[in-house]
Amino acid sequence: MNERKESRPGPDTGRKRVSVILLTKNAETGLPTLLDSLQEQETVLPAEILILDSDSRDRTPEIAHNRGISFHRILPEDFSHSRTRNFGVSLAKSDYIVFITQDAAPENRFWLAELIKPFGDCANLAATYSRQIPKTGCNPPEKRSIGIGAPEQDELRKIHNSADKNGRIDLWRLIRFSNVSACYRTDLLRQYPFDERLSMVEDQEWCRRILEQGFKIRYCAKSVVRHSHHFGIRQCYRRAFEYGVSYRKFMRDLPPKKLSFIRSALWESLQDALYILRDSLPLSGKISWMAKSPLWRFSESYGFYRGWHHG
Repeated sequence: MNERKESRPGPDTGRKRVSVILLTKNAETGLPTLLDSLQEQETVLPAEILILDSDSRDRTPEIAHNRGISFHRILPEDFSHSRTRNFGVSLAKSDYIVFITQDAAPENRFWLAELIKPFGDCANLAATYSRQIPKTGCNPPEKRSIGIGAPEQDELRKIHNSADKNGRIDLWRLIRFSNVSACYRTDLLRQYPFDERLSMVEDQEWCRRILEQGFKIRYCAKSVVRHSHHFGIRQCYRRAFEYGVSYRKFMRDLPPKKLSFIRSALWESLQDALYILRDSLPLSGKISWMAKSPLWRFSESYGFYRGWHHG
């Protein structure tokens, strides 16, 4: 992994403890490398690692045991992204809680320090989250979407002064927040737990709720994880459908416009084509993905639309 050359950041947090909570399921392939990365982080804060495991049938429990890491088994029927994370919060003995997914890889030894640092610099800060960069082999539409949601500049999110020149607040942009890699104040997670009605996007619902309470969220571009998916058309549709079902439960006041999925798919496909032309793919790869992209984007847009109206 590439390492930054500058000295490590030192947050003014009074050496408060941080809990790193990792949700796993059959994670043996990448788990040793991820744990190495977590245990090699350079930070002034003492940390504990908690694994919440959804009944893995591989060597995941053995790997955790051999590392002396706190391991908690979750029955599959009891698992949900929101409920399981709330359970992790109840176990944590810390002032800060970091969630990271098993398929996210910290880019260097400063990932955790950069994620914690803003709490010493910003009053009323509720949470921070990392920049994501795609893994090798990520498909162009996914790579482009990741780039849009994860720019190279830090950003402080708040409701106050977030309106555009016409007085509108773009809540969809403000709630870009991700438990792929995020740090929270523990007291706020206990006061405002994740919404257990949601099967997904519990992080973004929490983000909206906490912003509306007057707190702030910080996007930390220097805290970097590698993370992306390799979904096919069918998987892309299913994921987007589940997003639509969940978003409708807390974004009902900002519904997608009628047939907006058609305009969205056309626009995203056009932008994908321009992106693919500039990509380093060989010509055959460019031709292939320019043909696939409209189907990928339509399945994404239509899946979200159907999920919203199904919910």
